[in-house]
Amino acid sequence: MEKTAPLYIYISLITSFSMALTMLVLNKKFLKDIASHAGKLFSLTGVIIIIILEHRLPLFGSFESVLYISFILSIFESFPEKELSASREKSISIHLYIMILIILLFQINKPMEFNHDFFMYGNIWVNVFFNLRLTAAAFFIYAAILFCNGAWNSSSNSRAEKDYLMRKGRNLLLTGVTIYLASEWAGSIWCLDWLGDSWRWSKGFFKASIVFLLVMTSLHLPPFLRHPFFKHGETTKAIFGSLPGIFMLWMIFHH
Repeated sequence: MEKTAPLYIYISLITSFSMALTMLVLNKKFLKDIASHAGKLFSLTGVIIIIILEHRLPLFGSFESVLYISFILSIFESFPEKELSASREKSISIHLYIMILIILLFQINKPMEFNHDFFMYGNIWVNVFFNLRLTAAAFFIYAAILFCNGAWNSSSNSRAEKDYLMRKGRNLLLTGVTIYLASEWAGSIWCLDWLGDSWRWSKGFFKASIVFLLVMTSLHLPPFLRHPFFKHGETTKAIFGSLPGIFMLWMIFHH
């Protein structure tokens, strides 16, 4: 089961979320809901299988990262944005499914397998470090989706919707960076137990610092960008607000 389960889970996720996207575009809400719930169920099943077989949460490796980030992103879709119009909710869902499928495609040429067991995975701080890093990545990605929906397609966005999406994106970045810092804190304790040092400068720590700086930059853009007469203010905020998610994907899958 351990050898074949990842392939079956992957095929099920690709099929379910592709069908959900197709049905959403075709305005087939009932079929879209069935496919979407199936995708959530398959991703949850994959997480449970990892917990049962590997005795740990999804932590590291391409397949586990793809599975867990897709699972967290699919949960966001379960909470509709009631403050938004139906067309804007639909746009967000479309971009969410597209993003999930793009993330799933990262795995297409890689081995369909769970990450090989390693003695360090029995350490609770290792589990917290890697798992929360994946969780933070999902928050950053969803924040990017909201930012971009608030900045573009302005003809169909009311000012209230734009402000809501920008505010919600900002809150998700704050939540994501809190989760990310909790991950780094756990990693520091792991380092203390392992090397007897709470912090060591390295390429890994440099990249970790970039994530934090990107979030802080997005949250501290000049105030004049909020002025409604500044033509490209929301576009600038969307670009900077998307950088943490993009960088996290690069760091997780190409580090």
